[in-house]
Amino acid sequence: METFDKFRYDFGISSPSPSVLPPRSATLSFVSEPSSPGSGTGSHNVSRLRKNSAKIRKKQMNSHMASPIPSATSVKSTTYKHLSSKPWEYVPILTDKQYAEKKERLLRGSKLKRELEKYWNIQTPSRLEKKRLEEISSDDEEYDTDLDQELVGLELIVDEKTKQIKDDGSFPEYKRMCRKLNVIPNHYLLRHSTDDDIKLRYRYLSKNDCTAMGYEMKDNSTFSRIDLEDNGMTGKHIHALAEMLLQNHYVSEINLSNNPVGVPGAKVVRYILTNNTHVRKIDLTGCKIQDVGGKLMADILEHNQYITQLLLGRNGIGNEAAIQFGKALESNSTLEILDLSWNQISRPGAQALAAGLRHNQQLRSLILNMNGLGKEGGCFLIEALRLNSSLTVLDLGANRIPDEIAPVVARVLPNNKALQTLKLSYNLITSEGAMALLKPWSSKIKKRSPLKTIELDGTDVHTELALLIHKLREKRGLTVTLRLPPSRRERSLDPLMGSLMYIVKFCDKEDVELTELFPKSYEEKGVLISTDDVVELVKHSGTDINKYRLHELKRTLQETRDRRFELKELMTIHNQMKLGKDPHREDSLRSAIAGKRRGIPTETQKAPTPNTAGVRFRGGSDEED
Repeated sequence: METFDKFRYDFGISSPSPSVLPPRSATLSFVSEPSSPGSGTGSHNVSRLRKNSAKIRKKQMNSHMASPIPSATSVKSTTYKHLSSKPWEYVPILTDKQYAEKKERLLRGSKLKRELEKYWNIQTPSRLEKKRLEEISSDDEEYDTDLDQELVGLELIVDEKTKQIKDDGSFPEYKRMCRKLNVIPNHYLLRHSTDDDIKLRYRYLSKNDCTAMGYEMKDNSTFSRIDLEDNGMTGKHIHALAEMLLQNHYVSEINLSNNPVGVPGAKVVRYILTNNTHVRKIDLTGCKIQDVGGKLMADILEHNQYITQLLLGRNGIGNEAAIQFGKALESNSTLEILDLSWNQISRPGAQALAAGLRHNQQLRSLILNMNGLGKEGGCFLIEALRLNSSLTVLDLGANRIPDEIAPVVARVLPNNKALQTLKLSYNLITSEGAMALLKPWSSKIKKRSPLKTIELDGTDVHTELALLIHKLREKRGLTVTLRLPPSRRERSLDPLMGSLMYIVKFCDKEDVELTELFPKSYEEKGVLISTDDVVELVKHSGTDINKYRLHELKRTLQETRDRRFELKELMTIHNQMKLGKDPHREDSLRSAIAGKRRGIPTETQKAPTPNTAGVRFRGGSDEED
């Protein structure tokens, strides 16, 4: 009988009162509570009641939803029947707030506290446990039954399952894999899971990140391009993605540039591409694969008949790998773009690549800038274009190629029917070599050449070459670029020069004698003045000048009001303009303090170098010597 009373207490059945009470909710409760304050369980159990439970029961008593209380047997059987199947299918999903409240109650009042702390990975004892041990007396132990522990554990499972369903939402398999590998799910991947192009740059992914991502992308049918540039990925990371790249039949472009892949990663990439028929473009720029990795990439071209773009710049590839590429090009019929720029290929490698070009009729672009081809290497590649009818872009920039290549270009390229762009920038080609190189295109005979662009950046230009370039652009549509490096470009116009020229013109128009405005001591001592000082002197020169014109002069000189200059600089510009010269061409602002901040006393400075370009700065000091 005592056991039955205890059972009725756990399920909210009052033993002394036969009154009709509303049925309990189907939702499981974490703490058993008596149905009324007058329950026969004793007053020492008041501490086990939930907060405001009396108000809740009073509200239920006044409601009109009362129904007969089922017997203890029926309640127990119904409850266990309800929990026998999957409990989380019948319980609404908890919110984060509800979940946190129930978790706190469990840690405060459950007998399974130590097990729960292990479950939630709580290492230190909670202050709530100490408080609970002080409040609950030893008499409460008689109500700690196996049924209570079983129900609490079952509720814990229900809550954890509903919480997991709520958190996982979409992509549950990927999130389950992340939990297994102890990594954070990549939310960018989840947000862009339906995009064609997935970009995961500069995230420095771990090996487990790559494993989880590969698990998710393995069966993805939307990604066609994967960009993993600069993620600190090594051979182990590439190995973690290998299964995905082998099984996914939709990815066609892979970018692994600027990752320290090295030779181990190159071996994995070779295995992937040798057994893959869907990848069309692979970018391994700056992956440190060296000459050994270059040979592995050349081996791909001999076995893979699907890849069309292979980018291998900045990898330290030498002549041995270049020789392998030359052999691969002889038999390959699919590759369209090959980038071997910024490597260590010299004459032997260039000769092997030229041999491959003679037999290859599919390659469209060959990029070899920033290598060490030299005169012979450049001549080999240009001569190879006699038999090649597919190459449209050839980049030989910055390869120490001298003027001797000009006769070869003039002899071969006018007869080539495919090449459209030739890049020879920043080589050792002079203006005379450029003239010899371009002269055949000015002939009336060579009209059918498809060549549209020749890049000769860094080459000095004289008048005859400039006229020839203009003639080729107007009559043949041939574009020749001749951009100079920064050290040889024309300097931009100095705003101070324009301001001083405007002052000279204003004084001439207003009949103000500029040479009489300043004391002689200004020029003798090298005093630094500003445009505002000049405006004030003009204002008090004694000449009748309209105040509106003075205001216009001051407004025009507003940009350079803080610049300082010497009086002799202004006088030099004045004299040059009187003689009809252009001060911009004469470079009038070169002075004893050119290249230094104005305001430094002139006698403390060294004599300037005659051909040093002046650099002007804002600011300065008004102090005199």
